[in-house]
Amino acid sequence: MKLCVLKQNVEKYLILLLLIIAGCVPSISVSFQLGINSYEEEKYRTAIVQFTRALQDDPTNPEIYFYRASAKFHLKDFPGAVDDYSRAISLNHSEYKYYLNRGLVNTTLTNYDDATSDYNRAVEIDSLNPEIFFNRGYVRELLRDYNGAIEDYSKSILRDSTDARFFVNRGNLKSIIEEYEQAIKDYTAAINLIRKMRLLIRTGLVII
Repeated sequence: MKLCVLKQNVEKYLILLLLIIAGCVPSISVSFQLGINSYEEEKYRTAIVQFTRALQDDPTNPEIYFYRASAKFHLKDFPGAVDDYSRAISLNHSEYKYYLNRGLVNTTLTNYDDATSDYNRAVEIDSLNPEIFFNRGYVRELLRDYNGAIEDYSKSILRDSTDARFFVNRGNLKSIIEEYEQAIKDYTAAINLIRKMRLLIRTGLVII
């Protein structure tokens, strides 16, 4: 009989513990989720308030800083975005998207050396991501390092040959360096991809 009482007490304790945990976790996740919902609805100021509230409960969560930085970027608070992306990086050095997005902000601020460093680090973490090479290539293009940019655009195409942007940007540079036949091939590839996408949209196979 005593064993049964002990077992019942343990079960009650575990249930109570689970209820306490369940009661604490939503206060964090709900604030974060509300922030994400507002972000997706393009209510960026509201999202920032909700992310800030979430950080009060969970100040070591890099994802919250990441999302708040993205909201700040949309509001053109570029220094604030850089600061939040940097905080996310300080909490997690192995997430490529933190470096990629900080690189995008640094590109916007014309901090090209910092942007390149961010993209280089992102490549070290995820060498298969075409967006990283595409954005690094764009910085190299802005710096008139056309050969370096073409190399990066080519790496993007190697990793994803279905994105017309990669072919257009490489085609533009091929035209600048007077490799016109190669430029025409890239533009043709881009046109074909765009036509294919429009066809898929019209047939309902792709929803945008």
